[in-house]
Amino acid sequence: MGRCFRWQNTAFLLIVFFGVARIAATYSSIVHTVDEPIQIACGLEWLEQHNFTFDKQHPPLPRIAAAIGAKLAGVKLVNKDSVLDAHLMLYEAPSYERALAWARAGELPFFVLGATAVWLWSRKLHGDRAALASVLLFTSLPPVLAHAGLANTDIATCGTLIAAVYAWIIWLEDCNLRNTFFLGLFAALGFLSKFTFIVFFPLLAVTALVLTRRWRGERRWLSLAGSFALFCFIVWGFYWFRFTPVSTVEESWGFIPMLPKVVQDIITNRPAITLPAGFIYEGLLEAKRHTFDGHRSYLFGKYSSHGWWCFFPVVLFFKTTLPFLILAVSSPYWLRRLNRPKWIPFVGAVLILLSVLPASINLGIRHILIIPALLTIPAGLVLSRLLLATSKPLQLTGTVLLLWHLGAGIRSHPNYISYFNELALEPEYIRIDSDLDWGQSAKQAADALMARRDKAPFGVSFWGTSDMWRHGLGENGNYVANPWRPTTGWLAISASQRFMPFDPRPPGEIRPPWWWLKGIEPTERLVGGAVLLYYVPK
Repeated sequence: MGRCFRWQNTAFLLIVFFGVARIAATYSSIVHTVDEPIQIACGLEWLEQHNFTFDKQHPPLPRIAAAIGAKLAGVKLVNKDSVLDAHLMLYEAPSYERALAWARAGELPFFVLGATAVWLWSRKLHGDRAALASVLLFTSLPPVLAHAGLANTDIATCGTLIAAVYAWIIWLEDCNLRNTFFLGLFAALGFLSKFTFIVFFPLLAVTALVLTRRWRGERRWLSLAGSFALFCFIVWGFYWFRFTPVSTVEESWGFIPMLPKVVQDIITNRPAITLPAGFIYEGLLEAKRHTFDGHRSYLFGKYSSHGWWCFFPVVLFFKTTLPFLILAVSSPYWLRRLNRPKWIPFVGAVLILLSVLPASINLGIRHILIIPALLTIPAGLVLSRLLLATSKPLQLTGTVLLLWHLGAGIRSHPNYISYFNELALEPEYIRIDSDLDWGQSAKQAADALMARRDKAPFGVSFWGTSDMWRHGLGENGNYVANPWRPTTGWLAISASQRFMPFDPRPPGEIRPPWWWLKGIEPTERLVGGAVLLYYVPK
C-alpha cells in the first residue's frame, strides 16, 4: 500500500510538472493580451506605493503575484494618468520577453493549487486512480492552460475557489483547529482573487452542506467564527490594514439607494464614511456599475452590451474538448448509485452555470473557468472506470476519449487561448475577444507572414495594445490596413479587429468597418484562427 501511495503521488507531481512546462512554453510565443499590462500596473502600485487605486473592481492578489515577477524583471510603474498606456512599461523594460514571462510565472502557483485541490478532492471521493485521471484532465484542458499562462485574474480565481470549497468540505467533516485555519485562509485567498467569489463560493458551500448534511453542534459556530476572523484579518491585511473614506453620493444603481429610507438618510448626512478596507466597497461599486453599464460582447455574429442567456453554455460547449464534454455529461450515469457527497462537484458546476445565465457581462469562458475545473472530478471518475473496465469495448472507449482529449490540447499548442473544438468550423463567427483573439497573436502572425514572402506586402490590422512593428509585422513592406478605406491584395486581420474594431468612425461614414470585405471569406486562418488571411482582388 505504501509503495502504491508513493507511486500515485509521484504520478501526480509529474502530471502537474508537465502542465506547468506546457504553460511556460507559451510565454515566448504569446505577446501580452489586452488586460495583462493593467493587471501588472495595479500590482506594482500595491507593491511600490502601498495603494490600490488604478482599477478597484478586482482584488489585488493575482495582480500582486504578476507584479512581483515584473518588478524583478525591471518593469517600472506607470503614472496613474497613463494607466491605459500600461503596455508601454513592458516595452520600456530591459527585456520585454523576460518581463512578460516573469509576470506570467507569478500565476503558476494558482494553477498548481487548483490541480492539487482537484487531486485531493477526487482522491477523497473516488480513489487514487480516478484522482490521477481528474488531474490529468484538469492540467490538459485548453482553457485552463490558456489562462494559467497569462498575468490575469482568472486562473487565480479558479484555483483558490476550488481549494476553498475543498477546505469547506473537510471542515464540515471535522472543524478542528487545522481545518478551521485552512478554511479561513483559502476563503480569504479566493475573495482576494475576484469578487465573483461572493457568488460562487456560497453557492458551492450550500450545495456541499445540503448533500453532506454534516452541520451539527454548537462548536461549529465557534470554529466558523474563528475562520471568519482569520478571513477578515487576511483580507484587510492585503489592503494594508487601512481605513478608507468612501463617498456616500451614489447613483441610483449603487448600494446605498437599495437600503431603507431611514438608513439612507443617516448615511447621506455625511459626505463620506470611513470603512476598514474601503477599497473593497469601492471595488464592489465599480463592479456593479460595470454590470449596470454592460460590456460590449459578440456571439454568433451579433453584438450586445448586456449579453445573452445562452452565452456561457455556448462558450462552455465550444471551448472545451468534445471527449471531456462526453465524459462530463455521462458522469451522472456512473454517479447514480453513489452517495450524495460524490455528486457535489457535478451539481455545483450545474448550479454555477445556471447562476450565470442572467449575467450581463459576457466576456468568455475565463469567467466560468471553475465549471470545467469542477467537472474534471466526475469526468475523471468516468475515465478511470472506462480504462479499468473488464470489458474490452469500454477500455477502448476510454483510451480513445483520453487520446482524443490529450491530442486536442497538443494540436492547439501554444494557441490555447484560441482553442475551439472540432464542431466550431468557423470560430470567428461564434466568439472573438478573449475566447479567440485577445491581442496575443502579433509575434506568431509575423512569423507566419514572413514564411509567405511570395505574397508580400500584406495589409495588417491587429486588435489589442501590442506594437505590431516591434514584433516583426512591419517586415517586407507590410502596411497598416484601414477598416474604412478599401484596398486590394493580401490582408492579415486579427479576428477581433475584423468583427469588433474600436477604430473611430470617420466623419460622415455610415457604413460598417471593413464593409468592403463583405462576401469575401478568409483564405486561411493563422495562429489557431486568431488571425484571418484575406485576398481582395483588384
